[in-house]
Amino acid sequence: VVLFVHPNETVMPPPDPNVYGWQMIEFPTETARCLMCMVDQGTFTKYPNIKWIFSHNGGSFPYLFQRCIRTLSGSKLIGVGGPGARQVNRIAENNDGQTLQHIFGCGNIYIECSQGTPPQTFLLKSLGIRAENVLTGSDWPFTGKDDVASTLKEMYGPEKSGMYTPQEVEMIRMGNALRLMPRLKAEYVKKGWI
Repeated sequence: VVLFVHPNETVMPPPDPNVYGWQMIEFPTETARCLMCMVDQGTFTKYPNIKWIFSHNGGSFPYLFQRCIRTLSGSKLIGVGGPGARQVNRIAENNDGQTLQHIFGCGNIYIECSQGTPPQTFLLKSLGIRAENVLTGSDWPFTGKDDVASTLKEMYGPEKSGMYTPQEVEMIRMGNALRLMPRLKAEYVKKGWI
């Protein structure tokens, strides 16, 4: 099973429509919240055969993952402090003893790199995400562009990061998605696109 996780609406305070929309802050934050909850609940470890694709380079999670490690690995108290607060490694406890980087490196978490930049690519690698688990995405039609081609021209993160070989960039651009979605690959073959 392949599941695509993409924010849609948020329950957080409404943004000022004259300044920015949900996609600016709330969508990346919602994605980070989702990833943190799934790590904390052991979802990726409990369901290793589900392939999870997270949009927008994992939202703000790559920027916050060290915070997640500190908070959930026992180096900080869980809770508001005082009675009932405790120090426990919830990442290991809920994920069969694994670290956060091991969870992200196991192969069932995929990151779609639309809206991605070169610095985010470095963070994805430090999180444990391998080139085989990065996918190209366009975020179309939500980008405000009329066509996919102009949108894809702005999606330069993997190429400009210097973190991937040309072969890995080719995998990111098409190969990984075709491996993950065999019916899509069959259509590409049928139409002579590959």
